[in-house]
Amino acid sequence: MNLLRKTYLYKLLIADRKLFVALMAFIALQLFFTYKGVETLPFVNYGMYSAVSHKSPVYSMVAVTWNDSLSLPGKMTNATDHFYSILEYYATLHQSGFHDPLVTTVNDRLKKLGMSSFSDELMKQLINMPGDEERFYIWLNRYMEDAESEPVKKWCIHDYSFRWDEGRFFLVSDSALVVHDIIYTKMQRP
Repeated sequence: MNLLRKTYLYKLLIADRKLFVALMAFIALQLFFTYKGVETLPFVNYGMYSAVSHKSPVYSMVAVTWNDSLSLPGKMTNATDHFYSILEYYATLHQSGFHDPLVTTVNDRLKKLGMSSFSDELMKQLINMPGDEERFYIWLNRYMEDAESEPVKKWCIHDYSFRWDEGRFFLVSDSALVVHDIIYTKMQRP
């Protein structure tokens, strides 16, 4: 018993009961989330990093070309990771017919708790619905125009597949997810 009195938790219980209760609730919730397999920051589940990463026969990459050029615009080079993650998410939406995979996650986690009205309101704000792809096209065009000094007349989102052989990548396939000809200039945005 004397050993327990030297612990941080015991000293916290004596000094500040409210903080102790909050900390114990946080620990209990985190243990529950870990048991249920829910990933919460700043903690991650061991399963995320417990498997060996195997060599893939085919690697894919989503890229955008504009004005028939594949290079990144000058101002976008600092935001390449963010930009490419947006393109990857677009490719995921495109492959699923613009049915956002977040819908399943929100429904599984909130509707099971009886929070249907909150879930519906959250989905209106957060989820990409079928038919919203035109909003993405307008955003992408504005984003590229703001990064370039010249107007973007045409852009295309490509899904490239590569295989690794003999110490280098070889192109296996190139499929255009969407080709978009711009019918308005920078000054005539809708």
